[in-house]
Amino acid sequence: MAYDEQKLLRFKESVLNDADKKIAQMKSDALKYEQTELENIKNQNYDKIFNYMQNKVRDIKWKYSRKITKKSLELKKETLVFRNELVNKLFKQCEQEIINFINSDKYKEYLLNLVKKSSSDFVCDNAKIKIRKEDLKLKEELLELPGISKVEVDDENQFGGFNLIDEKCNLMLDETIASKLDSERKYFYKTSMLTIIND
Repeated sequence: MAYDEQKLLRFKESVLNDADKKIAQMKSDALKYEQTELENIKNQNYDKIFNYMQNKVRDIKWKYSRKITKKSLELKKETLVFRNELVNKLFKQCEQEIINFINSDKYKEYLLNLVKKSSSDFVCDNAKIKIRKEDLKLKEELLELPGISKVEVDDENQFGGFNLIDEKCNLMLDETIASKLDSERKYFYKTSMLTIIND
């Protein structure tokens, strides 16, 4: 009987060892599964957090980008208004200088010399000259110049100078001070570096 008990005891130990091994394996598998699942959950949460942060960063960028764009447009508008005020002030001063000049004694000599030069360069004879009303006092002197056959008033001419016209040749020469001032204004805008820069 002792032999049977020994066999039974070994069988019991063998079963208990197998059970312990299986329990240890199950615990190890459960621990690995738990760690894997925790890692997966952690990664999923990291992905969610990362996506959330990316969306928030995008929202913040968009919000501030709109604010910056709006502010940039406001500043460009203010700069444009300031530039126009500055240019208008400058050209108002120029206009005042022109008015002072056309009311001076130097203007008569300037006008007659310019008409003389222009009429000699003008290819047609019998040209008509249009001047401002205030310059009509020079009508006789203008008619004595070569190529000038008629003097008329130009109601639109405010700053002096003249238009030389030959209707037969269908030619016109604009020597009004207003057109020169307008050309200078355009040139000034191009070259003054007062342009608005787009980013």
